[in-house]
Amino acid sequence: MSMRTRSLLAWIAVGLAGLALAAGVTYAATQLSSQRIGLSAEPPSAGEELAPKGGASRTAPRRTREPGEDRGTTTNRTPEERREQRHGGGDQDD
Repeated sequence: MSMRTRSLLAWIAVGLAGLALAAGVTYAATQLSSQRIGLSAEPPSAGEELAPKGGASRTAPRRTREPGEDRGTTTNRTPEERREQRHGGGDQDD
C-alpha cells in the first residue's frame, strides 16, 4: 500500500470519527433537552385550583415611585397632581 493510499484512508477514518462524534453529541443534547422536568411538564390547567374564585384578583396593585420621589415617602396624589409636579406646576401664562 502506498503512502498516498494510507493518507487517504486515514483522512476518511478521521472524517467518519468526527461525523460519529457530532451525531453522538447531538443525540445526547436532544435527549437532555427533551426531558420533561419542572413546571414545563405540567399541563396549563395544573394550578387552576389555586387561583381565586370569581375571576378578580384579590391582591392590591403595586404602587410605583414617581421620578424624583424619595423611597421612604408615600403620598396619595391624583394623576393630575403628579403631572403638575413633573412639569413644573399648573397653568402658566408665558
